[in-house]
Amino acid sequence: MTATLGRLGLLEARLLLVAGVTNHVRLLWVRNILRADGSRAAVPVDLTGWNPRLQLRRDGKVMADLSDCVTLDSHGHVDVSVTDERSSTLMPCAGAWDLLLESPQGEVTRLVYGEWVVASAISRKELP
Repeated sequence: MTATLGRLGLLEARLLLVAGVTNHVRLLWVRNILRADGSRAAVPVDLTGWNPRLQLRRDGKVMADLSDCVTLDSHGHVDVSVTDERSSTLMPCAGAWDLLLESPQGEVTRLVYGEWVVASAISRKELP
């Protein structure tokens, strides 16, 4: 028997993407540590060498794999940048998403998860 204690992920968040525009989300992953003097400090997680997996799913089917849109740095920053060209390929709909990070040692952490929504941009260039 397997039991899960704690959270489903470190953060639950709704991801809103607008088709046809550049979408950018920045997260910061920090760990709270207890110092020798008893005080606490938030220390960024060094994400050097980690690999991201970010998928948008609907009814279990992958609607988009945006793993290549994620960059990580040594200061705990997780940047998700979906270009306007890439987002224009996304169809307006909704579903579930998560962002998994795999450490260089092979340990996988579910950093964030939740619902996603792709909406259409209202303003567009006029076609000639």
